[in-house]
Amino acid sequence: MTRHLVVLALLVLPFADFRATAEDPPAQEARPRAIAEFEDAVAALAEKARPSLVRIAGHYQFGDEDQKKDPDFYVSNEFSGVIYSAEGHVITVASAVRGAKRIEVILGGDLQFEAETVGIDDLTNLAVVKFDPGAAKLAPVKFGDSDAVKPGHFVLAVGNPYGLSGSLSHGMVSGIRRSVGGGVSTLVGLMQITAPINPGDAGGLAVNSRGELIGILSSTFQRASAFDDWDQLFEEFKEGFDWDRFRKELKKNEGSANLPKDLQELVERLMEDRKKALAKRRSAGMRFPGEQLGAEGINFVTPSNTVKKVADALIRSGKVERGFLGIRVAPVEPALRKHLEIPPGRGVLVVIVTRGSPAAEAGLEMWDVVLSVDGQDIADIETLAELVMSKTGGETVTIKLLREKKELELKATIGKSK
Repeated sequence: MTRHLVVLALLVLPFADFRATAEDPPAQEARPRAIAEFEDAVAALAEKARPSLVRIAGHYQFGDEDQKKDPDFYVSNEFSGVIYSAEGHVITVASAVRGAKRIEVILGGDLQFEAETVGIDDLTNLAVVKFDPGAAKLAPVKFGDSDAVKPGHFVLAVGNPYGLSGSLSHGMVSGIRRSVGGGVSTLVGLMQITAPINPGDAGGLAVNSRGELIGILSSTFQRASAFDDWDQLFEEFKEGFDWDRFRKELKKNEGSANLPKDLQELVERLMEDRKKALAKRRSAGMRFPGEQLGAEGINFVTPSNTVKKVADALIRSGKVERGFLGIRVAPVEPALRKHLEIPPGRGVLVVIVTRGSPAAEAGLEMWDVVLSVDGQDIADIETLAELVMSKTGGETVTIKLLREKKELELKATIGKSK
């Protein structure tokens, strides 16, 4: 009997040892204090920001009229949005809703609501949509002061890349008051960040270390620079086009409904010659667009102070009224600055004056250098744009400019942007 008890005890002991081991896992190694504090702080910021993030689904019709009656003939595109008010106002990028036949706001938990566009502001690529939240409780975002942001400050980006809701990335502010794009697509006063922005992120949040919104995610360098590259390419094409011959041929065929065959061939031949010349010049000069260079970590945010002004104006009247002068300007190149004897950090070059605009009526001309407006020195494109847009329609301003090394003063009546 005693021997059987000993054997039974030996059989039970290993199970007792296993049970003790399973109940007492090995102690985890302590996290380095600085890293632990950083991780916990970022997690807390994300938890605070995510409730203000939504998905914006824009639905677009395509096909002929019969197909448009069929709901299957829709294509959808998703962006991000930020809750602006408890009443259901949402800020997003204009690209998310422009031209959409139907718009949906999707909250966390996949709650879907039909929404309507309140207003679109093409100049900042911002839009406001409105939906009825019903019993759903919304978490309007808390705004921070983007004017207080400096290069080197921390930024957390929260968006919905490729439909992956509430995705996070972080980085730093690498620049402020940036201008990107070209022609009518130029965006000014942007904040540059290193946190990635992917398709679907645009319209999402950029928050600071206090969890405050400092901007709306806008675009990457590749997408923004595409505007400028094509604009520049078209300018180069125009410079080499034989316009005199084109006008002569066109004058011969006035009143013709269609372009004559020989004129079509002329245009096609000139275009082909220009394409070859441009390709050769670009190859020799090693000039490649930003998309081919594969730029990374160069992303842009619309500052929160701009966002708030635009959102309030769109909610109030459906549009943003700004001062309008009707010129396009560019930085003064070093060689021209030296020739005109303009000190560094002063002046912008007028490259286009819109016909019939306030600038044209005031007497501004191409190649004028704008030095100041109402006594405020113009150091760059952003300064001029912000100053003019801050004026009201009908207000008269004094523009000091340099024309062929002579200083002039002109009076211009500011118009209203359309």
